[in-house]
Amino acid sequence: MRPIPVPEWLRAAPWVDGTGVFAAPDGDLTSEQIAPAEGVFYWSEMAGYPDPVPMVGVVLYLEDDDLERIAAGSRHLLLVWPGRRMPVFVCPEVLDPPPAKEPAT
Repeated sequence: MRPIPVPEWLRAAPWVDGTGVFAAPDGDLTSEQIAPAEGVFYWSEMAGYPDPVPMVGVVLYLEDDDLERIAAGSRHLLLVWPGRRMPVFVCPEVLDPPPAKEPAT
């Protein structure tokens, strides 16, 4: 499993405010230990907040071995980040790209 650049179909979604690249904690965009990731910015309704709140999300790509483990019954993902403070996060949904357009005849 790895973060991937924001796909064009998601980048073009009407609710997306933009994207940004996030580096390793030391700011190194060339780090091979902690690769940079592109995030998508948007607003979302959240319980307990009267107005929409700003959000950032990263698209994770599941590798074949990840899919095999899920098919074998695994249902757990470990989310990690540097430091000792856990950011508040939500997992809103599984993303499905829009269906492929049929070629014009």
